[in-house]
Amino acid sequence: MTTKVEKSVLVNVPVSTAYNQWTQFEDFPQFMGGVKRVTQLSDDRLEWVAEIAGVRRQWTAKILEQVPDRKVAWAATEGATNAGAVTFEDVGGGQTSVRLSLEYEPEGLLEKVGDKLNVVQNQAEKDLERFKAFIEAEGYAAGAWRGSVNEDAPVGSPGVEAAAASRGDAGKAGVSGAAVAAGVGVAAAAAGAVAAATTAKKSTDADQATYQQHRRGATARDIMTGGAECVSVNDTLADAARRLRDLDVGAIPICGEDNRLKGMLTDRDIVIKCIADGRDPASTTVSALAEGKPVTIGADDSVEETLTTMKNHGVRRLPVIDGHDLIGIVSQADVARNLPDHKIGDLVEAISSAPSNS
Repeated sequence: MTTKVEKSVLVNVPVSTAYNQWTQFEDFPQFMGGVKRVTQLSDDRLEWVAEIAGVRRQWTAKILEQVPDRKVAWAATEGATNAGAVTFEDVGGGQTSVRLSLEYEPEGLLEKVGDKLNVVQNQAEKDLERFKAFIEAEGYAAGAWRGSVNEDAPVGSPGVEAAAASRGDAGKAGVSGAAVAAGVGVAAAAAGAVAAATTAKKSTDADQATYQQHRRGATARDIMTGGAECVSVNDTLADAARRLRDLDVGAIPICGEDNRLKGMLTDRDIVIKCIADGRDPASTTVSALAEGKPVTIGADDSVEETLTTMKNHGVRRLPVIDGHDLIGIVSQADVARNLPDHKIGDLVEAISSAPSNS
């Protein structure tokens, strides 16, 4: 007996941005629970490596249909019987509806128990929320593949029969002992969560306490991007704009002559506070926009403290300070990768309250 999952999420980015990020399959481990590595073997074949409940699994999937800004459909070729599609709909106002349709076949007692507990559905929903947090925090896609796969032969939302047909000479897709999904997108981690959740039911109270202590121990230092580059207060805004372009970022720290943090500069600041006011960015220095005390986070502050600071100040990126030294930058995407599932809603709220590129 198969199970079908239907989940959707509204993301606050244009459809091309959402779709382009989804085509970067090798970035999936950044927002997908349990997935350790994705390797794109060809335009229509992917190899997955996941670790679920301490068990490492490897499998492949085949893309059956891919249409830019509209759809990605897949079927398993080995490792788990599952198939489905992710569709993208432009709903206007710079927003996109991302919808997941998945059909899979649970196998064995653990998988069937997990299926009854709706573990796969819950994991799919959480991973869609993580994708939303990831792409909204960045505001742009990390890359794009705009090619098509079988665009002239649409497959609809394929079910498990498509997985059986795509196995090749063997004639059907196998089902792994842990029922790890081999889908493209959120579904990959979702079905694998069955084994993780059912195994977790056996954890002792001491195991849970140790896990919670580990989660509380994560700090801004652990999740930040180190080696942050600065612009000087004496640089012109034209120079700063070129630095933003070369680094492919929307915000950069401002440092004084003493190398201490003086503020944050965004591309939006240059447009709104300089160009829109009729100033010349070639002659206006960065110091003109280094106003007020910058919002920072201490290197040893927790991930949850980092999230709270972002929410309270409506910012998407925080400079990380160790003593008086700037040692890195933590973004909402960094936070998204390190939050427990029950805190993802808080991150989405923080993203919604922060202006673009803040």
